[in-house]
Amino acid sequence: MKKHLLFGLSIGICIGAAAQTKFRAVKQNTNNGISNTEGTASSFQSSPVIRPIKKTALQSASTTSKQFTSSYNANGVVVSEQNCLTSDQGTNTISFTHRVSKDWAAPGVNSGFIQSTFTNDGGVTWDSLLLVQDQVNLCRYPSATLFNPTGNTAASGLFSVASGPITPGSGWIGNFFASSQLNKTNNNVSIKLNAAAGVAKQHFVRIGMQAAGNKVIVTGGLYANVAGTTAAAQKYRGASINTGTFNGTDNFTWAVDSIKPSFMRNPTDGTAETFTIANTAWSQDGTVGYVIFSGIDSLAAGAELAYQPMVWKTIDGGTTWLKMPLTDFSAISSINAKLSPSTGGTKKAWYSQSSGMDAAVDANNNLHIVNVVSSGASDNADSLGYTWTPASNITYIYDTYTTSTGWDAILVDSLLCITADASSPFSGGTPVAQYTIDARIQISRTTDGTHLFYFWIDSDPAAAGGENAMPDIKGKGLNVSTGIVTPTITFTNDGLSFYMFASNIALVNGSTYSIAATTSNSRGGTNNADETFDHFFVSGIQFVESDFSDGINEKSRISYISQNYPNPFSKLTSIDVTLSEAASVSIDIYNTIGQKAAEKAAEKFGVGIHKINIDCSKLKSGIYFYTVKAGDSSVTKKMIIQ
Repeated sequence: MKKHLLFGLSIGICIGAAAQTKFRAVKQNTNNGISNTEGTASSFQSSPVIRPIKKTALQSASTTSKQFTSSYNANGVVVSEQNCLTSDQGTNTISFTHRVSKDWAAPGVNSGFIQSTFTNDGGVTWDSLLLVQDQVNLCRYPSATLFNPTGNTAASGLFSVASGPITPGSGWIGNFFASSQLNKTNNNVSIKLNAAAGVAKQHFVRIGMQAAGNKVIVTGGLYANVAGTTAAAQKYRGASINTGTFNGTDNFTWAVDSIKPSFMRNPTDGTAETFTIANTAWSQDGTVGYVIFSGIDSLAAGAELAYQPMVWKTIDGGTTWLKMPLTDFSAISSINAKLSPSTGGTKKAWYSQSSGMDAAVDANNNLHIVNVVSSGASDNADSLGYTWTPASNITYIYDTYTTSTGWDAILVDSLLCITADASSPFSGGTPVAQYTIDARIQISRTTDGTHLFYFWIDSDPAAAGGENAMPDIKGKGLNVSTGIVTPTITFTNDGLSFYMFASNIALVNGSTYSIAATTSNSRGGTNNADETFDHFFVSGIQFVESDFSDGINEKSRISYISQNYPNPFSKLTSIDVTLSEAASVSIDIYNTIGQKAAEKAAEKFGVGIHKINIDCSKLKSGIYFYTVKAGDSSVTKKMIIQ
């Protein structure tokens, strides 16, 4: 970041020493995404603009950018954790939900209306509907998803579902929840004002919205005082979890739950040591879900004294939530290799949301968190929000994910430019920080979770002065079952990919994976973020299955496999597998005549010893053989079920 605060005098000497190693300490802005201001909008144009995009060697040959809709101003796209853009595999539909366009010709349209713009032919043609048409409660900054009722096969039968904050013109007084079928019937809007009796006092319900099973889930922030003008006055308490359950015909019933972590408090001002956006991610069927904070637990110590994932997990659709154990993420080898010690000599992995943070659940119900991981710079209790930033400005994007034995991480790529602040093309607004351009880090997945795709925007540091002021879209993919990662692909080369969104769902057609993306820019190139903002659909962002053969193909051998224990057993047994190299491990169980009786799907494990549990409760008593496969190695042993 370009504007930096300095450490206090208590650690000033340490800073002087660190400067010699070409690092600087940067105070991270953790009170993110809750103080958007309003502006006015004026002129607009109705004809679409098509921008040709120059190609690079590692780039889709058919990538183009086409203006398809607009909004009153930029405020609705400045936070990348919103899910404005989403897709539905069953009907090949893509939807972008946003603050209404001034191009809408209907009478009575005001700046508080919410619009969904959608296509089912890959962006060739678009249609729109008004999700919210409230003349009193001005709705803003929506997050949205597409919900496909069971048995529906037509795009017209999909529901666009959205939520977001409400303002009377100044300040924030509640949230809206809206749904409408794309055939423009069954429109329902629920207005929940914080002052109303029985309404949860929550703020900006717009983070991580997604459809899962028969419901839609979205998170917001819980505050003691949503009208507070400072972080200390607002008193952030945690996350609200809003669930809209489909009634089977035409509407959603909304309920709210909450998670209130015990954050460490800054001894100087008493604020919670955490970012104020909590992410959420869910399995396809809505059974397994996660809520993710980046903060410091009140029980943290040593290397845990940095902003790190604080995760709650449910395996029963949200009925019960369990906090996952504290973890020293600096112990993960791929992360540790890029860390620099703090002023006290401790390597601490510091998980930032300043360049965007996103999450997804894969086919094995494992959580993936993608964001920049930096080095914690201080061990002082009042300065735990500081990180080291190298003089080169290069930081690193990671996918940190759960396994059956704990956490692991993939280094996705380096990030060459810091957030564009003063150098942002839209820095003329007030305040300047409102219109910064960060890396917009996001993750997409196939509906079944077998493939994940990472996206971000970055600039050429030589051309953009080290700030992300001339961004292009970059991305890479992960095959979950094999662990193979594609090379990074640069999909655009025009330096105009501002405020990029990548759909949370990738569309699959045979061996091709297409991910919808949008960018946004001021109308007519005025660089005025307070006036009409045009949205551009970027088509041609694709991966093919053969791309995954060009990445890291991890072959490995089994160093040792234990006899299952207990043995004999009745229902559950365990096996210890020791790997000399990282590998995807699968287990097949056969009866005495060679018929496969059960299997455990492949799961990726790192180097070392791993305990793998096997559920054989559905098998009859008798003698069986199990084969453990890892990379190009396999071992077979006998077990007895009583």
